[in-house]
Amino acid sequence: MTNTLEDAYLGQTPPELTPKKFAAGVVSTDNHEHSSLAISPDGTEIYWSLWRRPDEGLPQVIVFVRKEGEEWSAPQIASFSGIYNDGGPVFSSDGQRLYFYSKRPSQRENEPESQDIWFVQKHNKGWSAPKNVGAPINTEKLEVSPSIASDGTLYFVKYHEGVEGGMGIYCAEYSDDHYLEPKALDTNINSQYHDWIPYIAPAQSYLVFSSNRPGGYGTFDLYVAFRENDGSWAEPQNLGKEINTEDQERFPGVSPDGKYLFFTRGSDVYWVSSMVIEQLRPR
Repeated sequence: MTNTLEDAYLGQTPPELTPKKFAAGVVSTDNHEHSSLAISPDGTEIYWSLWRRPDEGLPQVIVFVRKEGEEWSAPQIASFSGIYNDGGPVFSSDGQRLYFYSKRPSQRENEPESQDIWFVQKHNKGWSAPKNVGAPINTEKLEVSPSIASDGTLYFVKYHEGVEGGMGIYCAEYSDDHYLEPKALDTNINSQYHDWIPYIAPAQSYLVFSSNRPGGYGTFDLYVAFRENDGSWAEPQNLGKEINTEDQERFPGVSPDGKYLFFTRGSDVYWVSSMVIEQLRPR
């Protein structure tokens, strides 16, 4: 791809309350896009993950575009990706770290290879070597789909016994430069069905996630749950038929300016005004 695109959000016309495919031919391509968009706080870098087609055994990779002057670069594989299966990139609130999941060697002795959560640290020459987040977040089982609140609290998916798919949504607070023990979210979030791929709002005021619970419009739908005054989660609400279709809607994420919800529908990235969330908020 040789074309460059100008202006914020790759020169795309912003959507209203009907989702639109995002940056067809640049982000939404013939590949299988497999994450939301991780947009840097200053809006000059966008990362996402994809499976390249034809597959031929190639790993899932994290790719990015960067605004250079008034133009955007063509997509390229991130410096820390391309060898192992890497996915689900997300920026820390200050933009100095990029978290992702990876099935690379765990750096833990006598443990089988599994998908863990990793991060890279920004420096003046780009990104550091990937570092495993470590215990108590990562275990010998699967940990994927990180999302970071502004205070550093980490929301992610890990093994959850007794539910469909064996996965549930957890959170872990960050204190004194380390993560505390992860806790499973309320049972109305982690239902008996397949609930996963969370996006947490910066102030943890709401959570968007994908689920195949009954009453939806397709295989997997997007739901939002708002935080109650006592810290519990209200009953999740389906984002509705404008967002959810007979296809799979997954990988939610909201832009740093709070204006747009990004998600995948099938194997492409879509975006829509974040008012689709706010109009469901209790008054």
